[in-house]
Amino acid sequence: MPRKKSNLKSSLIDAGIIQIKKRGINELSLREITNKCNVSHSSLYKYFPHKKDYLNAVMNKLEINFNEFLTKGANTGTAQENLVKMGVNFVNYAKEHTNEFNSLFLNCTMTPVKINNFDINQYPALSTFMTLVCELSSERDYLEVGIHLWSYIVGLSVIISNNDLEADEAWIKNNIKQMMIRYFD
Repeated sequence: MPRKKSNLKSSLIDAGIIQIKKRGINELSLREITNKCNVSHSSLYKYFPHKKDYLNAVMNKLEINFNEFLTKGANTGTAQENLVKMGVNFVNYAKEHTNEFNSLFLNCTMTPVKINNFDINQYPALSTFMTLVCELSSERDYLEVGIHLWSYIVGLSVIISNNDLEADEAWIKNNIKQMMIRYFD
């Protein structure tokens, strides 16, 4: 029985994500992915004309997964509490999903964020984060503040996920709160 196009396409993307989780994006092998899906190597190109198209689809799915993790429990409090929760979730994602985090933020193959032409749909996690920053910002340029905070949390996530800094969740939460005081109090 032939496979449905959408099922195989989705299976190819999911196989790529599984491979990234195990070994990282630099070890992504299209041949292994097609083998896992029991299709020929050329079958991948029926759905993704170029390797870059496939990588973009995989990275988009990773971004959606990251957004779900980032926003978990971050809609129950004030904007400031939700932003702190997102920051803690961000660091926890880096610790718990290191290969995916590295793929999204350090070995990025995605199109760079264009601040002056920001597409909310392209980066849902950043969009959610920036929406909260906008709620908390008064006269300051919320994009500038948002990028500062986002960059700080990315950096904190990198050093903690690389075990260059040992920190428990309470310390991380307090540290993010202290950084936010600089912008919002």
